Amino acid sequence: MFLDPKELRGSGRFLDVGLYPAAITEVGGTRWGYIDRSGKFFIPPIFDMVEEFQENGLAIVTKDGFSGIIDVTGAYIVEPKYYNISAYSEGRAVVWETGRSKMIDEKGKVLFQTEGSIGAMRENRAWFNQNIDDVSWLGGYVDREGKVIVPPQYSSTGDFKCGKAVVERKDSQGYAIINLDGKILNTFNYAFVGDLGNGLLPFKESMEGKFGFIDEKGKVIIPPQFEGAQPFENCRAVVVNYKDYWPYYGLIDTRGKQVIPLRYNEVKFIGEGRVAVCIPISKKNSFAGSRCAIADLNGKLVTDFLYTYVTTYNRGYLSVSDGVTTFFIDKYGRKAIELPMVEGEGTFSFINSLIKVNIDNRIAYLDLTGTVIWKQSKDVVLNHQYVVRSIKYKPRRDYIVYYPQIEGMKDYEIQRKVNKRLKEMSLSKGIDGEDFEYAYDSDFTVTFFKKDLVVIEISGYLYPYGAAHGMPSRIYAHVDLKTGRFYQLEDLFKKDSDYVKVLSDIIRQQIIQQGEDSSVWLDEYKGIRPDQPFFVTEDALNIYFLPYEIAPYAAGFPTFTIPFKEIMSLIDTKGAFWQSFH
Repeated sequence: MFLDPKELRGSGRFLDVGLYPAAITEVGGTRWGYIDRSGKFFIPPIFDMVEEFQENGLAIVTKDGFSGIIDVTGAYIVEPKYYNISAYSEGRAVVWETGRSKMIDEKGKVLFQTEGSIGAMRENRAWFNQNIDDVSWLGGYVDREGKVIVPPQYSSTGDFKCGKAVVERKDSQGYAIINLDGKILNTFNYAFVGDLGNGLLPFKESMEGKFGFIDEKGKVIIPPQFEGAQPFENCRAVVVNYKDYWPYYGLIDTRGKQVIPLRYNEVKFIGEGRVAVCIPISKKNSFAGSRCAIADLNGKLVTDFLYTYVTTYNRGYLSVSDGVTTFFIDKYGRKAIELPMVEGEGTFSFINSLIKVNIDNRIAYLDLTGTVIWKQSKDVVLNHQYVVRSIKYKPRRDYIVYYPQIEGMKDYEIQRKVNKRLKEMSLSKGIDGEDFEYAYDSDFTVTFFKKDLVVIEISGYLYPYGAAHGMPSRIYAHVDLKTGRFYQLEDLFKKDSDYVKVLSDIIRQQIIQQGEDSSVWLDEYKGIRPDQPFFVTEDALNIYFLPYEIAPYAAGFPTFTIPFKEIMSLIDTKGAFWQSFH
């Protein structure tokens, strides 16, 4: 039995234009475009990134680091010139450029702008904030034509819902509910008041106090007793309390009764009158992810704690994964045998008449029968002889590596040794450590290829469970496709050249020239090492440093580009490294 595609179309927020984001991988990285229902490219893959077409037939794309908007023919409605663009809401989108955000219509016309931020259009109102006196930021509201309906006067502003919005009054005057015209309907003299839902609002009497709920008149309905609370929806609210610094979530009704006890490490609404309730996947490490069950709004479990991935219901189905396979279930927890099931851990989502599959960091599109329409490949064809294959290695659910393997080298034994080393470079040390200690992801990009030299960037991210953040890694392999040699920095220079000092001085000067814009700690910079991490491009040598080495974590891998023409006197132009790409 198979579903009629007509039954599943038209219930999302995307127009069925029959175009779907897809990518090709080539030297230099991944390029995105749009395929049709046959899996063939209709809009060529020329973009850095693309988003799905929205219900107005427009899509956000990124090219050369800037965002724009195209129509279904691939023509630009908005040229790529903005740092970011939000999805359209009620026919309006927000774009960001240096020091300014703007609200535009579906033709790209600017209707309103401010040096602050602009929210999404909700019920013909969008909040914005504006700098008043170089110190204070106050918020107000505009309509979809860009007309200011409520002048900037509030410390914070929320979205409108059912004709009402919650705002924070300036100068510590508390909070208020306003209508679409900005008229104050009621005020609340509390330290915090959250968004309205089912006639109730979360509140705190003091910033150090706990959360309870009040009604629209300010009457306390549920006394403060929670350390966290979300707005009500479907007459239920997610609340949380802490024990030994660990959060325990539950669900309450509008009287404050716990319909789901506060004992789960996650509770979230997933649609269709259902919630996901989750417990730690490991008793040894609560940070190592969750295993979830599906429950109704009265707390009755529809399924057992089976799922490591849970999305939200769409078209009556929920995408789930049990850690081994990914599939759909219905609102009763029954597996949808009429829809596809795929090996691997990830998510499904309906996109018009197809199903988008995101499994182990790769995407594909299936029709409703499970036939593959298109599948992402990160194999890179260098020329008629050489190919760099992408091979998956997944010894456990939280350890996913795609490592490069070169095909086409004339000497098979050399090729075998090269590929063995490439795999080793891709894997994290400590792989034999106990499960649930950390997660690790790794992938690669072919950044450069010329003549006999291929340069492969191997990037990884190691996250120890419970840490504030993980640690990224980056290694470049410079492989000679004829000899199998892995070139090092010293191989680029003449034997008697003092390349370490010369390059160190050039980089120091670049740091100084960056001035106040530099994120590098100049005092920490001691020059480069003989084996300093590097990569080459057509015309330049690039030297980079690891996070924390000479700059804060947020600076990533500080990289300094040195054109070859500036250091030609040092380069061994007759050496194997230089000759491999000249």
